[in-house]
Amino acid sequence: MTITSATPHDRDRLQADLDTANALAHGRAEALEDLSAAAHHLRSTLLAAVDDLPTLLTAAPPATANATLTALTGTLATAQDLARRADGYTHLDARDMTYLDIGYDLGRYGWAEQPGAVADLDGAAYGPDAPRGWLRIFSRGGHVLHLWFTSPLSLAAATLSSRGPLHETFEVKAAITARDIPGPLAVPFQWPRRKDAAATDDLDWQQATAVLRNYGFTLTDDQPCDSHGVPSSDSDNPVRVQTWTKHQHGRPAPLRIRLYGIADEQPVAWYWAGRIRCLQQLARVCTR
Repeated sequence: MTITSATPHDRDRLQADLDTANALAHGRAEALEDLSAAAHHLRSTLLAAVDDLPTLLTAAPPATANATLTALTGTLATAQDLARRADGYTHLDARDMTYLDIGYDLGRYGWAEQPGAVADLDGAAYGPDAPRGWLRIFSRGGHVLHLWFTSPLSLAAATLSSRGPLHETFEVKAAITARDIPGPLAVPFQWPRRKDAAATDDLDWQQATAVLRNYGFTLTDDQPCDSHGVPSSDSDNPVRVQTWTKHQHGRPAPLRIRLYGIADEQPVAWYWAGRIRCLQQLARVCTR
């Protein structure tokens, strides 16, 4: 096969395409900044109107005054929400978690948004150390989910009341789609398919247990498991499951990681959000 270098014409065309893409990205960023400024101006205008309105309505009938104040207060809340959304969307970053079905999943699995909760948070929620994005709060059962949106389909950060920070898209999805409310959230164990394209290649028992011990995990259970991966001392299944546990400061439940497999085969690692597919991912989960 002959490899030819790009011609000057090709390089010029690629550079032109890159310049166009950069210009479009810059234009979108400028547009969002402009929308953010307009939203804040609208909010400031409404705040000034609300401050002056009680005086202007002193001569109006009480029912009319109350109805007017209620309507304007609702509009003010909408403007405040718009300003926060515009601010959040100006901070989109390539590192953000992309979750294309997040709106659909939140509705399908019964998460209810708390529109008034953000306004009741103290100023630290929007301080310099706060995550990027537009904060929205959802609840279901005994769980509360904080999501910082940088677009309708991406998140800069997420936290779950029973788990703490969620660092990857599949963790956010596991938290949203879990059905056992208000119990501990978990993705049921599933044996990998033989042709699993993401099969773990570098995770063996010795390395996995060494990483777990190094990060403070303790072996709390070691016994056979049934065909669904549930530990069962009565099972005659040759597959064993080890449960490793680490108590985390400030969190209501310990972090548990299970290793499934036969002694002379590669184990399958699993935790509350699903499968851990490689040694590097196992180390990331352990350090949280």
